[in-house]
Amino acid sequence: MRIEFERIKTPLTGALGVGTGAAVGELTSETAVRVGKLTGNKRLGVKAILKGVVGGVMWFLGRRTVGLTSLFLETASYGSWGSILLDVIARLYPGGVTGAAQAIALRLQGISVAGRKVAQKLEELEKVEGEKEIVEGVEIVE
Repeated sequence: MRIEFERIKTPLTGALGVGTGAAVGELTSETAVRVGKLTGNKRLGVKAILKGVVGGVMWFLGRRTVGLTSLFLETASYGSWGSILLDVIARLYPGGVTGAAQAIALRLQGISVAGRKVAQKLEELEKVEGEKEIVEGVEIVE
C-alpha cells in the first residue's frame, strides 16, 4: 500500500506539532520544578506559567512563518497550552490522569455492584412461593 504524502502532510504536521508542543512544554516545566524542588500549588503554578510561555513563543514564531512551519509551530503552542490541563488533573488526583481514571472506575464498579445487589434483593422479594391464587372472600384449602 502506497501512502501519498501530499494528502497526509497537513494533518500529520498538525499532529506532530501538538505532540511536540506538549513534550517540549512538559520537559521544560518539569525540569524547572524538579530543579526548584517545588510541590503542591507552587508546582502547578510554575508549570502552568512555563507551559504558557513555551506555547506563547511557539505561537509567536508560528505567526511569523508560512506554510507547514507555521502550522507546526501554531499547533505546538496548542499542545503546550493544552497540557496544562494534565497538570491540573495531577494536582487534583494523586497519580494524575491514571489516578482520576482509577477513581472513576472504582465509583462505577461500586455502582455496578450496588445495582446488582439491589436487583438480587428485589428478585428475592418478588418471588412468589408456590402457585397460589388469592381471591377475596374465598378460602383455599390444600
